[in-house]
Amino acid sequence: MIFEISRSKSIRNDLYKFWYRKNFSKCVDQCYFTCFRWPVIQQETLLSFDPKLMNLPLKNVRIGGYLQSYCYFAQIIDEIRQEFTFQDQVSAAAAKILHDVYIKYNSSMVVGVHARRGDFLEKSWQDLGFRIPQKSYFMKAFSLMKSKFPGRKIVFIVASNDYKWCRENLVSDDVILMQPETPAVHLAVLSRCEHVIMSCGTFGWWAAWLANGQVIYYTNFFGNGSLQQKVKVNQYYPPLWIGLDD
Repeated sequence: MIFEISRSKSIRNDLYKFWYRKNFSKCVDQCYFTCFRWPVIQQETLLSFDPKLMNLPLKNVRIGGYLQSYCYFAQIIDEIRQEFTFQDQVSAAAAKILHDVYIKYNSSMVVGVHARRGDFLEKSWQDLGFRIPQKSYFMKAFSLMKSKFPGRKIVFIVASNDYKWCRENLVSDDVILMQPETPAVHLAVLSRCEHVIMSCGTFGWWAAWLANGQVIYYTNFFGNGSLQQKVKVNQYYPPLWIGLDD
């Protein structure tokens, strides 16, 4: 064996890395080209539930589409929550952030807020019909959340890809920005909050779903463009989530 003739540990490691990269890459290439030949079953509607995908043929197939509907796993929610857990170091970092917020602000409830802007401000996304919430949406969402939990000292913690806008429009005595961290840690923090206010996009959607509390979402996300005709909103947002506009 090639590893047996290497007396130096560092040499063995280098040889192993070379062997692994070469053979793993070959395996991935073979798998890719094999899968590429499988027939495709295409999801018919965007961001909606396609029932035919729940009755797939007993052969190798590829599924095309976004599959962004809670209906696909509505019958196995507990299993999904069990599988979708964060790595230990991510969970630990998220737990520390939330612990510090509770202590620093003497809060009895932390509500996660996801404000996605950035790429959704680009013309290509706007042309598709995507819309992002204005300041007024978040103000209404903050007020509604407070009205649902009178007597609780709520702190809203914001994760975003546009901190400048959030700092100028959202930050107040009880609205704070999440400290810089990896997207994984930000997602973990939001998912650990008692409740979530989301703006738009799948990052906020999964944060809200994993948190499993009260969720407020932006109703005008899909706008009035051609995109709206391809989306069944009631299959994208779970029925107990609360929609608000600007």
